Amino acid sequence: MRKRQGPLFILLTLILTFIFWSVSEPLRNVAPVRQYSEMAASLMLVCFAWVNFISTRHPLLDSLFHGLDKSYLYHKVLSITSVLLIFVHRFTLDAGKGNHYGENRVNLGPGPHGLNGPPPGVENGAELFSGIANLSMLLFIVLILLALFAWKMNYEKWKNIHKLFFIPYMIGIIHYYGSSDYAVTGLSALGLWLNLVNLVGLTSAIYSIGFYERTAFQSRYVVTNIRTVAKNTLEITGKAFKKGIRYKEGQFTFIKFTEEGKKFPSHPFTISQSFRKNEIQFAIKALGDHTSALLESVQEGDTFAVTSPHGRFDYKAGSNRQVWLAGGIGITPFRSFYQSAIPPQYSIDLFYCYNNEAEGPYLDEIKTLAAGSGIRVHLHDLQTKGFLGAEDICEAVPKTETVDVYFCGPEPLRIKLERELKTCGLRIGYFHYESFQFK
Repeated sequence: MRKRQGPLFILLTLILTFIFWSVSEPLRNVAPVRQYSEMAASLMLVCFAWVNFISTRHPLLDSLFHGLDKSYLYHKVLSITSVLLIFVHRFTLDAGKGNHYGENRVNLGPGPHGLNGPPPGVENGAELFSGIANLSMLLFIVLILLALFAWKMNYEKWKNIHKLFFIPYMIGIIHYYGSSDYAVTGLSALGLWLNLVNLVGLTSAIYSIGFYERTAFQSRYVVTNIRTVAKNTLEITGKAFKKGIRYKEGQFTFIKFTEEGKKFPSHPFTISQSFRKNEIQFAIKALGDHTSALLESVQEGDTFAVTSPHGRFDYKAGSNRQVWLAGGIGITPFRSFYQSAIPPQYSIDLFYCYNNEAEGPYLDEIKTLAAGSGIRVHLHDLQTKGFLGAEDICEAVPKTETVDVYFCGPEPLRIKLERELKTCGLRIGYFHYESFQFK
């Protein structure tokens, strides 16, 4: 149930919006299709408020969605839903024009404007706000196309394009307050509710765009040790200047270097060791331009900043019988697990898949894991054994047991194993993984 809190909260806010709309009456007599159009607009505002709130990366999101990474899956769905609702609102609004303001006034029943239509100047105002709505929709279309085109683009460039969505969103808010057929500033349930929704959406957007990078990275560390743990992979250890963050094994945090000449934009990395007071450690592999440049320039004495920790990748939340699947640099959360004291009741099979001996981070360390650790290690060198498959896992894990699976590694490997394990006969109680696609 706890893992469904976020989706249930989203659904609840949408249901409340529909209920408040259902019991509200428009300020003037308008066609039913136009009323439904404004209902779609109200739901769209709620979706956008959630999108903006998720963008703040507030610690509450970890609890609501059982991990910040899961909240971004809903961020994507809500973004698409919001844009679809914009189109629904726009085109159904056109269908209801005939019964709005001075048009077809003979069909108007009793209302604030009666048969005489709206006061002078209101029609011009309506046209103005209609034009604003068209501008907002046009900007959304342009930015959506840019975002789709830039999907494979460098994350920082994609993020800057994403920030521009605030412009049409703000225009849409202005359109809502200027042209709604419902009471937007009075004491009606719908008006008060949407005022709260818009407040949350606007403040969240302003914070994530203008203040997140300045305020979220409160804990600062100095690099105290650097060592190579595999080809193109460095382990960076830092000591806190004052007070370090309190993290759990398996969690990740956003890290950035701010020194002149060594700027590294904020990026999520899993903490690669068990908790140590005022110390933090990351194993970083050169997978792109930014990480490659960082590993070439980082030195002891450099400073970096981190956010509060995120994530719910916690083996203690699972059953006593587990299978850990690690691919390449995905070994880091499992390393933090086995460095901590694993309770004796846990029985764990660790499958570690890597390209070759040179590219397996912490490979020598894993080979020497104590037999009494409760972990049975299965090493899988892709160069000599090929891709890890479900049959390799099922040969080592009895099918009579129900196991919880924890995975960290490349997405293609996860999709392959998750699909194959469903057909090989292994009884899986829970398959847990985290996604680092914050787009």
